[in-house]
Amino acid sequence: MKTRNSVLRRQMILPGIAIGIAAIVALFSCKKQTSEATPDKDSMTAAAKVTGGDLLKGSVHVETDDELIGLRINNDSRDVLISSIPGSRITGIRSIASAEVITSKHGVILKDLSNGEVFFLMNNDPESMAAFDAARPYFTSGVRSNKIFGITIVNNERS
Repeated sequence: MKTRNSVLRRQMILPGIAIGIAAIVALFSCKKQTSEATPDKDSMTAAAKVTGGDLLKGSVHVETDDELIGLRINNDSRDVLISSIPGSRITGIRSIASAEVITSKHGVILKDLSNGEVFFLMNNDPESMAAFDAARPYFTSGVRSNKIFGITIVNNERS
């Protein structure tokens, strides 16, 4: 009788162990790294590091004329004045309800979170263009690039 019970236990335990090992292998083989699963999720954070800029999130109100573009970020928390190169015109930038903005000494990166549009407004010097070229691979969708004359950033603090 002992032989029959031990054979019966082996017949039940071995398939159970095999199924458990198969389930564990399947579980871990399907798990992907976070960076692979969502390559665009932290693109703005990575671009901020590459350009040495500050990342802000919120609404952006845009005012333009022939020579200047004014960005008001987060209802007066920061104003950015962008000077265009004489004779060129920057088009396509409009007010955005939900955006991410990077401001740096090299220029501005503006991302519309509702449709994924990205605007590069880079200073017209080799160092700035190299910084923005280094940030370009972080964006999988099309990027609209414009060269600008310069930017002025005004931090509005209220007491």
